[in-house]
Amino acid sequence: MAVKLKRLLSVFATGIWLQTPLCVCGAEPLPAPTAPADSPLLSYRTVYPQWAAMTPQRMQQELKHHVAELEAALEEIRKVNPQDACWENTFAPFEQALCQIRFMGASAAALSGVCSEAEQRQQYQALCREISILTVKVFHDDKIWSLMKAAVASPATQSLPPQQRSAMHRICCRFKSNGADLPPEVRARATKIYEELIQLGYAYQRNIEESVSTVQLHVTEQVGMLNGVPGRLLLRARNNAKRDGKKGFIFRVEDNTLRWLLTTCKSEEGRKLAWEAWCTLAHTEQHDNVALAARILALRHELAHCEGYPSYADAVGDQLRMLTTGKEALAFVDEMLLRMKPAFDAEVAEILRLYNEAEHKNVQALPPWDLPYAQNLYAEQSTALQSNDISDYLPTKEALRGALALFSKLYSIRIVERETMYLPGADPASAVQVWHPSVACYEVYDKESSALQGLIYLDMFDRPGKPTVAQASYVRDSSNGTLPHVAIVQLNISGDTLSHRELCALFHEWGHALQFVMGQGCVYSQNAFGQIDFIEFASTFNALWANEPQVLAEFARHYSTGEPCPLPLLEAACRNHAEYSVSTVMDRLRDFKVDMEMHLFYEEKFKGKDFNEAAYAVVKPWMVPLTETPPSHMLLVPHCMQALYGANFYSYMWCEVMAADAFSRFRTPDGFDFSLGLELRRAIF
Repeated sequence: MAVKLKRLLSVFATGIWLQTPLCVCGAEPLPAPTAPADSPLLSYRTVYPQWAAMTPQRMQQELKHHVAELEAALEEIRKVNPQDACWENTFAPFEQALCQIRFMGASAAALSGVCSEAEQRQQYQALCREISILTVKVFHDDKIWSLMKAAVASPATQSLPPQQRSAMHRICCRFKSNGADLPPEVRARATKIYEELIQLGYAYQRNIEESVSTVQLHVTEQVGMLNGVPGRLLLRARNNAKRDGKKGFIFRVEDNTLRWLLTTCKSEEGRKLAWEAWCTLAHTEQHDNVALAARILALRHELAHCEGYPSYADAVGDQLRMLTTGKEALAFVDEMLLRMKPAFDAEVAEILRLYNEAEHKNVQALPPWDLPYAQNLYAEQSTALQSNDISDYLPTKEALRGALALFSKLYSIRIVERETMYLPGADPASAVQVWHPSVACYEVYDKESSALQGLIYLDMFDRPGKPTVAQASYVRDSSNGTLPHVAIVQLNISGDTLSHRELCALFHEWGHALQFVMGQGCVYSQNAFGQIDFIEFASTFNALWANEPQVLAEFARHYSTGEPCPLPLLEAACRNHAEYSVSTVMDRLRDFKVDMEMHLFYEEKFKGKDFNEAAYAVVKPWMVPLTETPPSHMLLVPHCMQALYGANFYSYMWCEVMAADAFSRFRTPDGFDFSLGLELRRAIF
């Protein structure tokens, strides 16, 4: 019987061998050690997490307590008579038993995402990996699995509410995806593969993080090689060099100066040097994502075969994805590519024309180091893409207040900012603990009942060492308890005003967090996630509001004068943001296509081949013609080499389609019908 392959944990878990002794197969459980009064693990049982106590060292020390508690709870489930197995004595307590371990792993993962110290970040990640392996072992418990199958077969199950039946289905899928029905020797091999994949996924991400923070190009006083580079960019690069005690200019990946050098430099020599530096991202002997990608794909393919599927793309799709087969998902991507192809071909012709005119050449293919420059030439001359900068009208604090006011109105909630405590001397009676002085905490209440739905911590501003990503983390799910949900929104804003792109990112990540804290699932596995190609729906829908002039007009005010942003400027900015260049859309579609094809046609197109060459062969018909094979962009996409988005990367665009459809219902001849937001929240979120 084919068994579905899914991720082995949720968004926050992946790992290495668990070094803590674990009893999950019926042996005598270990006694739970007593937790100290200030234990971080106790903070999972308080309304506001005690972040300061959650150092990786303390959490690692107290993992044994969590493991012992988990084993004791599982042992109680094992005592159930199979004839009596039901929701109340098997599924519900099983989910509850995993909550503390999940909260610990989620907290560690979230803190690793906002941690400024690389060594500490790796310690948090190591803890996550341990917990991930622990969870896989729990889903190998044959006794509990037999009880769950008995409960599902019971006639009483049919009278349960739909949400509980759905939860039972999802938990059973999780057991199957972890090999519960496989022969012992096959399950053992699958487990080994899981363990290695978890380690490789983190190594892939670490290679990207470390190379992004280190790759740079040092240019001495060869000014001619920097011809055309804007003065503000040169000043920033010169300051980089001064801080490093060097002469000349230093262009870095981390601060985007290297990318802008590639885009604006009129010297081909300068562009080529920048490109050669760029190509070392996750592509050196020390940070070799090419080798990791090849190994990950081979292991995923073997794992799919272990579980009875022809490909990893089919294994991921079965049961818990809307597009259930790999070919269905690829067909969606291919359809989008074909729809874009005529416009893309026309854009490519214009890009080549402008490049040849500027460089006094007559070529039909570009060297890869000239592609960003050529695309920028097109963007500069295209009236549809000319800049309409509204950042002066989006002061950060006022824009955030405006966004939260919209969310409150749209979803019929009340968002209240709490006083935070970080520095010594704050009043512990009224302040909420955070991990950095710039972090804010918001309580989300249902407007009708005044019930506290959840907490959202906002880590909005950049700082040295903090990972440069925008993301939302789900920390504590309280579907089974009385405590509020907890989520973290992480951004990297560097100034007192927001760009339109940064505003859209804020709306997007808050969409994730709000979906989570407003969730009313009866068990953890029900809340926020749904089908795995539905993950981006709420965030994408939420971000659409940041591109509506009528919405922005409510809070877009000049940072110094307070004057409202002129409506024509808002309309132009929103129009430009919505009308991406065709090349931008194709960039995304190419990533989606590589992701699907490397997981669907591994043996035919990737096995035993150079990863860059194989990936380029997949996307070459959909690219600007190039003279050389570039490194694959997938080397810089950690999503696809970890569990959540592998063979599921297309879901970003799949959710854009659904979000646009949902958003259209809110439009009226006079503006928007915000009352539908509560309907959307209750029916979908």
